[in-house]
Amino acid sequence: MSEAIGPVHIKERPSSEMQSRIDAEVVKLLREAYERVKSLLKRHEKQLHTLANALLEYETLTAEDIKRIILQNQEVEMLKEQHEEEEDLVLA
Repeated sequence: MSEAIGPVHIKERPSSEMQSRIDAEVVKLLREAYERVKSLLKRHEKQLHTLANALLEYETLTAEDIKRIILQNQEVEMLKEQHEEEEDLVLA
């Protein structure tokens, strides 16, 4: 659904003007979706690589395996951050 085009149901071939508006809106929606996905992948890049490595090693993972791997990864990241903060305090 697009705010610019709105809900439409086209029974016949749309005019060239309407087709151009539809095409432009589709391109806009696709670009927005692409940017959202790219942002999500960057934000969760470490988890993505951890899961990819686990898949390379085990070939298949259950939902429980995935949850366990992600939780372990989050715990390790939290411990690293705490350690870095402690080092910063010692150096200051």
